[in-house]
Amino acid sequence: HNVGARRYFYPGCHMLEPYCSGEFRKGSMTHTERLTKEVLALPTGMAIGAREVEIILELVRQFDRMRR
Repeated sequence: HNVGARRYFYPGCHMLEPYCSGEFRKGSMTHTERLTKEVLALPTGMAIGAREVEIILELVRQFDRMRR
């Protein structure tokens, strides 16, 4: 629908050097890995106007209805 959405916090910092190896790697990051797959960043701020916000909200509502 031509909305500039993108994955948020992707890839997770724990997947990048130096954190993904060596002494920095500390256990499982299952919650972080799940969130990097599920969270989106939608357009915000001064880059969009009220009309664009309404369009994005309607798209989110439609998606939510399809999920149920």
